[in-house]
Amino acid sequence: MSEFLIETADKSDKKAIQRFYKQQRYSARFLGDDATYLVRDNQDIIASVIISFKDSHSFLHALVVDNNHRGQGIAQSLLAKAAEQHPQLYCFCGNELMSFYQKQHFAVIEGSLLPDELRQRYLAYRKKHELIALYLNSN
Repeated sequence: MSEFLIETADKSDKKAIQRFYKQQRYSARFLGDDATYLVRDNQDIIASVIISFKDSHSFLHALVVDNNHRGQGIAQSLLAKAAEQHPQLYCFCGNELMSFYQKQHFAVIEGSLLPDELRQRYLAYRKKHELIALYLNSN
């Protein structure tokens, strides 16, 4: 896995991050109390992940790498940074990404075991997409 400079975004990056997700045709939004990590190529954002905090739970979402930069270990680097900063993470993914997350030490959990607010979000998302709930405890 290559080394990438992972930045912690600040408020001045918000519009550029939203533009990045729109360019990637990925629907992502900030949920309130968020931390965002990103990777740039020159000044262009080429990857990003958002960690949102609800109560005492960290929710990882919107992990996206630009198509032209995939296969270089950027997603793994972003996940490693997120896990280092937030040792207990929940996320949802489709079947096609489950093995990727499991290789990063996420474990599949039953939706009924999610904290209340995340369980409600999971059930709402599942109405539109087939999803799997995952949890990482890197403590």
